[in-house]
Order: sequence, then C-alpha cells, then structure tokens
Amino acid sequence: MGKKGRLKGELDEKDFLEEEILKDYDLQVVKKIKPCRGAYRVPTDRGVKMLKKTGCTEAELRFICYFLEHLARQGFKKTARFIFTKYGEPYLKYRGELYYLTDWVEGRTCDLKKINHLEEAIATLAHMHKAAAGYQPPANAKGRMEWGHWEPKFLERSSQIADFELKQDSSGFSQFARLFKQHLPTFQRQACLALGLLDDADYQGLAQKDKASGIVCHRDFTTRNLIRTKKLGIYVVDFDHCIEDVRIHDLARLLCRYLPKYNWDVEVANRAVSIYNSILEITPQELQVLLAYLAFPRKAWRLVKRYHSRTRSWSEEEAVEKLYKVINETQLREQFITNFAAVHNIRLNVEPKERPKILDYEEDQPETETGGTVEITAAGISGETKVVTEVEFTPPPKPQVKPIKKTQTLLELTDDFLQGKNGWKVFKKRS
Repeated sequence: MGKKGRLKGELDEKDFLEEEILKDYDLQVVKKIKPCRGAYRVPTDRGVKMLKKTGCTEAELRFICYFLEHLARQGFKKTARFIFTKYGEPYLKYRGELYYLTDWVEGRTCDLKKINHLEEAIATLAHMHKAAAGYQPPANAKGRMEWGHWEPKFLERSSQIADFELKQDSSGFSQFARLFKQHLPTFQRQACLALGLLDDADYQGLAQKDKASGIVCHRDFTTRNLIRTKKLGIYVVDFDHCIEDVRIHDLARLLCRYLPKYNWDVEVANRAVSIYNSILEITPQELQVLLAYLAFPRKAWRLVKRYHSRTRSWSEEEAVEKLYKVINETQLREQFITNFAAVHNIRLNVEPKERPKILDYEEDQPETETGGTVEITAAGISGETKVVTEVEFTPPPKPQVKPIKKTQTLLELTDDFLQGKNGWKVFKKRS
C-alpha cells in the first residue's frame, strides 16, 4: 500500500513508527519493523528494541516502570526495563495512545508443558517475588490494587454458576443446561469448599500482611510472557497486567492453568511448592489459600458464563463437548485436592462463614442420576450450608456427544528417577 492509500496512523507502517513515534527516542531504524509478541520488533542502531502500544493509564505505566527499576535494584534484572525518551519520560503519548519502548529479549517462549521449563519458571517467579517485596511507588504512580478481592469474586461467581441453572429458554432446558444441572451440586460443593478454605485460612488477614510488605504480582505469568534465553535463563516480560495482591496469586494462577496438562498430578504441584519454598518461604496459611484457588470450579464458571452470554459462537454440540471436558476433569481435580490437603495438613471439613443470603437454592433443586435425596453444599447461603430435599428424577435425553476419553498418568516417583536427567516426565497413555 502506498503512502496515499495508507490509513493515517496505521502502526504496521515503518515510516509511521519512525517519523511519529521513534523520533522521541533518537533511534535510527536499520531494518524492517515487524509485529511480534503483541508488539513491534524494531532493529535500531542501538540494538533491537520492542515498541508496544498499551492500554494502561499513565499512572499505571509509571507504576510498572518504577517497579521494574525496583526489581533491578534488588538484584532481579531478568525483565525488559523501560527506555526513557529524550525528554526523560518512561513512555510517550501520541493521539491519545500510550507507547513504551524496551530492549528486545531474544529467545523462545517457555513451554510449560515440559516439566523442566515449568520448574525453571517457578524458580524465576520466586526470585521475582523476593525482589518485589518492599516496593513503594512514587506519588504519581498507581497500580491496580486487588487486596482481598478473592472472596467477593468467589461469591459472585458462585452466584453466577447457580443462577444459570434457574434459566431456560422457551422450549425448556437445552441439552447443555440439562447436563449442567446434573453436575451443579458438584460445582456448588467445590465453590463452597473454596470459600471455606479462604475463611479458615484468614485470607483477609494474609491480604493485609502482604499489602504492608509492598507485594506486586505479574498476574499473567504464563508461556507467552516467559522468554527462555540461551545463556541467561528466563526473562519475564509484559507487566501490563500486574497488580498489587497476595504473592501466592501468581503461583495459584500458574498451577491452575498448567496442572491440567499434567492430569492434576499432586507430585507436580508438590514439586512446584518445594522449588518456590526453597527460594522464598511459603507459609501454611498461603498453602491453604493456594488450595482454595485451585478448588474453585473456575472452568465450569467460565464455560457457563460464555454459553449463557453467547460471547462465543459455539453450536450446541460444541458447548456440550466442552462441558464434558470440564466434567471429565472433575474427578482428577477432586483427587488432587484430597491428596494435596493430606500432604500439607490442610483440613477439608470447613464451611464458609455466615454471610448475607445471596442465593436461594431451595426453590429449584437440580436433579441427580438416581433420584431421591439430594444434598447440596451451597456457597453463599447464610447459616446452614447443607440443604436436603426430595426430588423426582426424570432422565434427560441421551447426549449426542460422547464423553471425552480420560487420560491416565503413569508417573515414576522413585528418588533415583526424580534425580535423573529426565526426571519428572509425565507419560500419557490414552485409554
């Protein structure tokens, strides 16, 4: 496209970047600018740089910039720090948009489905958290504060899970809704357990303690933001979503995302905890909060929310197939919760504290596979959390989509194997 036919302000045009953005950095572009990793790779006379347009506010960008400087002062330099403009600003503003520039980190993204990459990432996370403590941003910098937010989020999402069960279209319950109704008691029980674990661990107290320590979490500590270099190990990039929250948040999100890849093997989680703890101590209180995060039925909540809001263009068959995947994972995840709690002496016979009544499950009870008595543990109910009622069972039509086959995990756990060159490999065999 020539200059005349080009839309003014398009970021995929080299001369626009050079003339309108990079001029504030006194850089000379020496090769073609290319989009990569959600930003732009810019070869310059002073090395390869990364230019990114961000959705952060100016106060948030200053928070991130000075946080990266804090990490570097504390000895953690495996990040891409902001390059200041020739006017001394850590970012620039052009036509209402904000941009920042960093050095380009050369390497490949981590593959956290490989156990050695996962272990290295967890060690990097612990070192980053250790260096993060004590950060005090300047007055003109403001981060996203989420202290104590897990509890209201769990409550809101518990409500959304249960509320979907009460909704049906003009023709009655869909195939997806009928299947979801059958498993709703399980999802409610898991949500209740997660809230009970938070309350029993004094999660709000932990949040206040970490707040006083000046903790910052990356919040998107995942494959695309972990660059594995040849000689210098893992670099952490893209702090655009960082938040002030309990430090266990990053580890919880990481395990929640990748433990399913290892079939919720408790030994993988225990190894992760051990590596992190060898660098930065994890308290029993934090372990219980971590388990609460892993116990919450997040996938069920996300799936039912997307299905009901129609934010995904799924056919009914596709939605049912996705629900089967969530259901088939449930047994593995519940076994994991039991095993993890046993290893770390976390009691599971906990109930959420009394809260204002937000849901009423007695009006419309879900069906069970055998009929008769249903016991439901419902998160968010004031007082007693167990509701028992008699229901009549009407078998739903046979699903058109077959359940997904389960995957067996054959994991060697001998000390010799774990210490060996190929230790902690997970071998999968389709049944």
